[in-house]
Amino acid sequence: MLDPSDEELSLARVNLSAVLGYVQRLDAAAAGESAAAAVAVPHDQHINALRDDVTGPTLDRQTLLSMAPSVSGPYVWIPAVPGQDGAGGGGVREGGSA
Repeated sequence: MLDPSDEELSLARVNLSAVLGYVQRLDAAAAGESAAAAVAVPHDQHINALRDDVTGPTLDRQTLLSMAPSVSGPYVWIPAVPGQDGAGGGGVREGGSA
């Protein structure tokens, strides 16, 4: 059973209100009521987001590492995003596989 706190309910109301406002803007744009309400779309084609995964061309590890701003051996230096974890430093991720 859900038992959200008052704070969680308040946040949910704000978020739901924002979503419903966005849906209203989309409806208005679809009805042609306002060009300003239209949502920018970078393409005119329908994209199937549920398409099958297909292996495509890839870059080799050395090419990818050469494009990274900073590397240390097989690792890529990734600066920390301020405010994410409170730490001021970055971290490393091993290059290659995801």
